Amino acid sequence: MRDILIEINSKRELYKSLNDLIDTIVVNNDKARDDFLLRKMLNKKLGNEYILDIGFAEHKIEYVLQDHWFHRKLRAAFTNVFGVDYESDLVKKIATITKYKNLYSFDATKPMDLNYKFDLIHAGDLIEHVLNIEGLFANLHYLLKDDGEIFLSSPNPQSCIALLILLCS
Repeated sequence: MRDILIEINSKRELYKSLNDLIDTIVVNNDKARDDFLLRKMLNKKLGNEYILDIGFAEHKIEYVLQDHWFHRKLRAAFTNVFGVDYESDLVKKIATITKYKNLYSFDATKPMDLNYKFDLIHAGDLIEHVLNIEGLFANLHYLLKDDGEIFLSSPNPQSCIALLILLCS
């Protein structure tokens, strides 16, 4: 695990500074957090980025139909957006309703190949549910371009802090 993190950090400087990470952790309102993340991602926009949104389905089809669905915001802001979620039936329903392309059902903790490397990867509100952190980070490492960035979010700031403690121990 530590070797994977060292490689990720040396390859892409996953966390530019502790202050950036603390800013992300402190934002604890869903809408404010989503707006914050989208602003950070838009600051990286160059024109033809490939974006991967892991955990895009949000558990319920009703949530996907709302205007504040984060994946919809990503699609409005970027051209090449892909979505990965664990729940295959929900992924199929979302693809049917939205007509979005590039939606896939995968377990993000197991090897997956989407035939692309991504400039930005958003793993939203899923880190606290993942038991195989090593598998998740190995996938993030594999799917991210050398100069890419990862955006992690959690509805529970304490889970991010606990994860950092775990990763650093």
